[in-house]
Amino acid sequence: MESDYTRPARPPQRGRRRLCTALPILGLVLAVPPLVLSVLFSLQAVQYLQPLQEIGAADAGTKAGLIVMSSTGWLALAAAIVLVLVAYRRPVLRWRAWWSVAIVAVGLANPLAWALLGFV
Repeated sequence: MESDYTRPARPPQRGRRRLCTALPILGLVLAVPPLVLSVLFSLQAVQYLQPLQEIGAADAGTKAGLIVMSSTGWLALAAAIVLVLVAYRRPVLRWRAWWSVAIVAVGLANPLAWALLGFV
């Protein structure tokens, strides 16, 4: 029979630690669908660029724009991975919250830019 004096106390910051661990994961889960759209759009831009280069129908500005569009999805994916790693290195809840918001912002940046610029 355990009494109140023999039971070990719970750590006082246990709930806060769980929240600190969960925030970057939540940010990444929210950012995965837009990141997938970003990468798929980048692959479509590459597929559009290849025939234009083969027949020589695109000018330098068009090629440069397609190269930028084809690399933005991969750069956003790399940035999200870096932000997740940085978020796990920060021990403070406030820092992890802001880095998690940054993960979601990076994930939403490309699809939002395409919608505003008229690519979609």
